[in-house]
Amino acid sequence: MVTESKPEIWFVIFVKAADWALDMAQNMARGFEAGGYNILLLLLDDSPGRFQQIVNEISKKVDSREPFVIIDLNMTFNFEGFPPDLVPWRYSWVGDNPVHHYMKHANVLTNSLVGVPDQRYFKVYEALGIDENLVFAPHAGPDPIDNPLPMVDRDIDLMFAGNFKLLPDTDEWAARKADFDSLAAAAIDDATEKILEEDLESFQALVSAFEARGMDWREMDFKDVWEAHRVAESFAEGIRRCEVLSKIEHLGLHIVGEVSDEVRNRLPKTTFHKFPGFPKMLEMVERTKILINVTPKLAGGSHDRICNGMARGSVLATTYSSYLAEQFEDGKDIIYFPKKLDGFELKLADLIADCPRLDAMAASSRTIYTERHTWRKRAIELGEAMTAAVSAKASGGT
Repeated sequence: MVTESKPEIWFVIFVKAADWALDMAQNMARGFEAGGYNILLLLLDDSPGRFQQIVNEISKKVDSREPFVIIDLNMTFNFEGFPPDLVPWRYSWVGDNPVHHYMKHANVLTNSLVGVPDQRYFKVYEALGIDENLVFAPHAGPDPIDNPLPMVDRDIDLMFAGNFKLLPDTDEWAARKADFDSLAAAAIDDATEKILEEDLESFQALVSAFEARGMDWREMDFKDVWEAHRVAESFAEGIRRCEVLSKIEHLGLHIVGEVSDEVRNRLPKTTFHKFPGFPKMLEMVERTKILINVTPKLAGGSHDRICNGMARGSVLATTYSSYLAEQFEDGKDIIYFPKKLDGFELKLADLIADCPRLDAMAASSRTIYTERHTWRKRAIELGEAMTAAVSAKASGGT
């Protein structure tokens, strides 16, 4: 019998990654460290020979037979060249739909744990032929800040932080479908509608739309399937963001991020800010009463925008999520956008004007967030799965 012992956790950090990715990796590492795990950060940059140095360090660790797991976010690290019996356990976390990363799935081995951010994506992985070592791991975030500003002192009423470039009825919108034949183009439109009206996960929506037209995605070039999925998912997100933000922009909406000229013209009452860098953006979140999250593609999980907002004392107005709804009550802890937005802006206006109620909502959601949704908490759950996997391998299990 092998006694389970905590493995070391090695993080491969790509130093040129986006600020949000570096922030997430740092918070994740702190979470494991707080859970009693020994942490090693492997900084990968463009310096000559650095990649090989990291490979050599990993090889030495593998040869030592000491338990360890490599955190390989977004499946970006390739272990080709290791003997099959020396490939270490690794944990990958892909923060969006696995279809986006289909080219990397060939490297998902039986000793790879994969974090799944949306409960609906388990069926997507299964469709892609991966049904082992999948762990539900919704987005998490940093520990809450001390003494967040009360609502009466926050000068930004509503803020959406993210890029927003694609709008319906524009030339770019039409161009996205230009290279598809008529059947595939019609399937994309149908899938978009299914995502929005039936709350279907985007890949399942596309597969259903293909099947209705006698098309089998398994017989298609998967690059074409990937591109059709990318367009349908982008269309659904663009439509819903346009609907929601257009409805509420007159209430003092700020958008922080890259936007197109079409978006600026469509939202004339909005205050636009060029993205100031992730740390500065988070400072703006701390001044925001209600943070907006319009992300249909994670409606069975969470999003780091939600976590960062709650950690900084904002109230979240978000796409409905079956996972979040198990813990956060609409109107008490959080605001879910209704499918039909008629009259929604009036309710939101009343809420913006009611600082005591906003303070109560922020405090309530902050409590739930702190108990369940920080990387400190998530690392405990993931660490248990990693420890069990490494111990099983050591004892000859699978």
